[in-house]
Order: sequence, then structure tokens, then C-alpha cells
Amino acid sequence: MLTRARTAARPQVTGSVTGAMGLTLSVDGIRAAVGDLVEVDPGPRPLLAEVVAVGRDRLTCMPLGNLSGVHAGAPVRATGMPLQVPVGEALLGRVLDGLGRPVDGGPRWVRASPSSTCRARHRTRSAGAACRSR
Repeated sequence: MLTRARTAARPQVTGSVTGAMGLTLSVDGIRAAVGDLVEVDPGPRPLLAEVVAVGRDRLTCMPLGNLSGVHAGAPVRATGMPLQVPVGEALLGRVLDGLGRPVDGGPRWVRASPSSTCRARHRTRSAGAACRSR
């Protein structure tokens, strides 16, 4: 609960898109690490992008969706974390896209809580090791 309170109290720093070339976006005004996600807000639907290069004052990002509507000056927010897809019993047998969203036409699945996700992971040796390393 304390972690959630600290996260909620943290000020939201936004940067902006300074350019788009090919399949990359240049972003100024925020700090992030390679592998982190940023959220670009070009209008009606936010676009996630992964940080692939970091310069002194600029990030280079690969969008994880359609660039339509993205323009210079579009606001960008750092998420502070890489892409994460929770796992659990409800995920078994489902078909997901590269961002972990269901695409099989089945019911929307409810993401498992971290503790139930851990219990599900402990059933296999390699995944259980990942859970215990937290």
C-alpha cells in the first residue's frame, strides 16, 4: 500500500515528440531507460512505444502500434517500467498478441493478482525461480 501511495504522489513529468523518422520517434523532456515503455498521447487513443536508445537529452522509441496522428509536440509520459504481461490460470489456452492482449475472441480475462500469479508460476521449475527472485 505504501508503494502505491508513493507512486500516486509522484509528479507526472511529460515530454514531447520532437520528430518521427521511419519507424522511430524522437522524444525530449523525459528520462527513461532502454527497454522502458513510454506513452504517447496523440489524441483519442494513447500509443505505447519502447525506448530503444538514450542520448543526453533525447530518447529514441519504437512505437508498438500505428503512428497515425502522432505529431511533433504530442505529449509523452514515461511509465518507468518495461512491458509486462501478467500470467495465471486464466491465461492458459488463450491467444495473445505481442502486447499480451487477448485476440482469440474469448472473454476478457481478469489479470491475476501478483500472489496468485506467483502460485501459478511455482508449478514449473524455471518460472518458479523467476517468481522467487523478486
